Amino acid sequence: MLMLPAAPPNDLWSWLNANGAAISTIATVVTALVAIGALLAAARDSRERSRPYLAAELLPSPKSTTAVVFRVFNFGATVARDVHVTFDPPIDATADDDPARHIRLRYEHTIPHLSPGQSLNNTWQSFAARGKVSSAPDDCTVTITYKGSGRRVHTDVYRLRLDTITNETEATSSDSELGAIRRIAQSLETLSKKR
Repeated sequence: MLMLPAAPPNDLWSWLNANGAAISTIATVVTALVAIGALLAAARDSRERSRPYLAAELLPSPKSTTAVVFRVFNFGATVARDVHVTFDPPIDATADDDPARHIRLRYEHTIPHLSPGQSLNNTWQSFAARGKVSSAPDDCTVTITYKGSGRRVHTDVYRLRLDTITNETEATSSDSELGAIRRIAQSLETLSKKR
């Protein structure tokens, strides 16, 4: 064990010459520890950047103004394997005309893999004159477990609320493409009523 004097003598250079080896050893050990820490952090960062990342979300249907879509997608850099999706409360829909039935059927089994950029979409809720069509819950926690390229199992949890999507508003200009289509539809309805 290295022993350093309690206080340096009056001549600082003499003290440094006498204890230079000990100071050099301490500096080398500290430098080595910092380098090891940096290497471990770089390896961890590389693993995190190259692993799959799965997410679940509700979003407005791009093909309907009266439906909400449930989507599970891989926005990571590698394939997600053995993907298991669960819902709390569980989705137990069985009626043929209930869109939630297809969600239950799709996710009751483990999905073998989900490639980077790949998404799985299902109608979560649809609205008709009689109200909601699907028995999917308005507030739900989705848990996704999956493996990356190694043995590590990843778990991501998302809370989804239907009102986050259904309370969205936006304005449509009458001279936009959608506005023009609406004007044409209204004109056609008016013409068909006159006949």
